[in-house]
Amino acid sequence: MVVNMQLLSFMQWQTLLGPLVFNYLLGIAVANGLQIYGSNIRDAYAHSEKPIIDTYLAIDDAYSDWYYKKYGQVLNKRWVLPVQHSLQGHPERGKMWMRLIGKVLIKDVGFNQSP
Repeated sequence: MVVNMQLLSFMQWQTLLGPLVFNYLLGIAVANGLQIYGSNIRDAYAHSEKPIIDTYLAIDDAYSDWYYKKYGQVLNKRWVLPVQHSLQGHPERGKMWMRLIGKVLIKDVGFNQSP
């Protein structure tokens, strides 16, 4: 038997809920013979899809200096840069990550989404 998506989503929040609640969840899973899958994805939001809401960042001194050292070109600081990936602090970051991981778990891994 495979753990449903609600249980998986609950596991993602285990650090916020504390070890006692998480241990209780593990006990329920064991008592019901469920398998639990978990992972830790480094830079998860950076792997998400492009935001639906167009978002732009202003060029600051640090980025301008880095760009000049890397590419040898001076950037106009009045320009703005389009955000191509979900970043920490973006208003849709959680939704974009859940859409991506949902696709992977359902299509690629074969999990079933609970109602």
